[in-house]
Amino acid sequence: MQNPELLRRPVPSALFLFAFVVACLTGLQAHAQEVVGEAKPSVQDKTESKIESISPTWLDLRGNLSLGAWSGDRWLNDQTSFGVAQLQLNIATKFDSAWSFHSNANVSYLGSKDDSADSAKSTSIPKRHSYLRDAYLKWDIERAEWRIGTQVFSWGRADRINPTDNLSARDFTSPFVTDEEQKSGSVASSLSLDLNADTRLQFVVQRVPDGSKQGQVPSARIEAGFPLAFTSRTYDYALRLDQSVSSIDWSVSYFDGVEKVRSLELLQQRGRLLGVQRRYAALQSVGADAATTSGNWGLRGELAYLRFKPENAENAGRLSHWYGVFGVENNLAHFSHIVSNATFGVQYFFRRFAQDPHFANLPDAWRTPLDKLQLANNQLHHWQDGFTVRFAQRLMNDQLDYEIVGMHNFRDGDFVLRPRLNFRYSDSTKWVFGCDLFRGKDHSFFGSLKKNSLAFTELVLIF
Repeated sequence: MQNPELLRRPVPSALFLFAFVVACLTGLQAHAQEVVGEAKPSVQDKTESKIESISPTWLDLRGNLSLGAWSGDRWLNDQTSFGVAQLQLNIATKFDSAWSFHSNANVSYLGSKDDSADSAKSTSIPKRHSYLRDAYLKWDIERAEWRIGTQVFSWGRADRINPTDNLSARDFTSPFVTDEEQKSGSVASSLSLDLNADTRLQFVVQRVPDGSKQGQVPSARIEAGFPLAFTSRTYDYALRLDQSVSSIDWSVSYFDGVEKVRSLELLQQRGRLLGVQRRYAALQSVGADAATTSGNWGLRGELAYLRFKPENAENAGRLSHWYGVFGVENNLAHFSHIVSNATFGVQYFFRRFAQDPHFANLPDAWRTPLDKLQLANNQLHHWQDGFTVRFAQRLMNDQLDYEIVGMHNFRDGDFVLRPRLNFRYSDSTKWVFGCDLFRGKDHSFFGSLKKNSLAFTELVLIF
C-alpha cells in the first residue's frame, strides 16, 4: 500500500497518455509476433477469411420484461402502492474473430395512485428511469482487449462493499431489485493487457458524466434547493493490476477523478457561513483487494485510502479517510444434513477519517447544517465501523433460491435488513419477492432512511 502522502502530488495527464501508448504498442507487438509465427495461408484460406470478416454473426438479442408492485419508492417520502414496468435488453454481435459490439439498456416506468395532475408527489418523483449500462465496441485478441464506448466497471473482491470501486455511478433511487442493476455506464476507453497467463493490466480513461447522469441518492429531492457546484475535471483515470492464480486472487488499483456520489459542503468565508452546496468531489484513491479459499472457507478483503481534494480549503465537506472491509464465508458443507446448498458470510468494515467529522472548531450556530452534512456524507464519527451478514440457499434443484442480507453500524446501532426470494416457474418465467427494512435513530445513516423501508414483488418474463 502506498503512503497516502504520495497522493498529495497529482499525477500528470502526460503520464497516463504515456502508459496508454506503451500499452497499445505492447499489445500490437504481441499480436504481430503471433502472426509472424503462423504458416502462410493458402488462397482458399484467404477467401474464407475475407468472407467471414465481412459477414457479421447474427444479433444475439436477450432480455426480460418485468411487472411489479412496490409498497413505496426510494425517495424518502410517504408515497405508497405503485406499479413498476421494466424492459431490459442485451444486444451483442460479432463481426469477426476480434471485433464485436455489446450493449445493455434498461427502461422502467413507475405508475402510482398519486399520478393526478394536481398531486405534488407526481411532479417531485421521476416516473421513468432510463439507463444505458453498456454500448461499446470491443477488440479482443489473444493477449489484449480494448473497449470503447459506454461501459460499466465493477472493481473489488469484497461482498457488495467495495472501497476500490469508484468508476461507475449508481442510482440508489431506482426501482431495481439487485444492487448491480443500479449502476449506469459512462463513455470510456478501456485497455487490458495480459502480461502473462495469470496477470492482467487494465487502464481506463472515462469522461466524467454530467450531473444528470451522476449517482443519485434518496435525499436528492430534499436537497434540490442547495446549489450544485460543478467540478473542473473532465476525465477520470484509473489503473489496475490484477492477478488470478490457484492459491490467491489479488489486485492493486489507482483512481484519479470525481466521486460518483454527491456530497454536501458548508460554504464559509472568513468565519462566516454563506450556505450549503452539493458537489461531486474530486477524488484520488489507491487500494488493493484479495480473495482466497481453503477447503470450505473463503477469505476476502479490500482496503483503500480515499483522498478528497476540496476546491476551497475553507469549506467543510468531504473528508479523506481509510476505508476497508474484511470477511469470511463458508459453504456449510459440514452441516449439509441440516441445511444443504447454502452459504454463510460475515464481513467487518470500517472508515477512519483523517480529522474529526464533528468539526468542533465551527460555531454552535452552524450545528443544524452540519448535522445535514454528516448524514449526507456518512461522516458521523472519527472511527465508524460495523458488520454485514449474508445467508443464501438454493432449493428444489435450484428452482427456488433466497438470501438474507443485513448490515449494522456499531457506533449508532442502526441497521438495514434486505431479504430476497426467487422462484423459477420455468426457464422463461420467475417470481421475485423482497423487502428493505431500515431502522435506527434519526441522526444515524440507516435511521435517516426509514422512509425507504418497503416490500415488493415482481413477475419476470425472460426471452
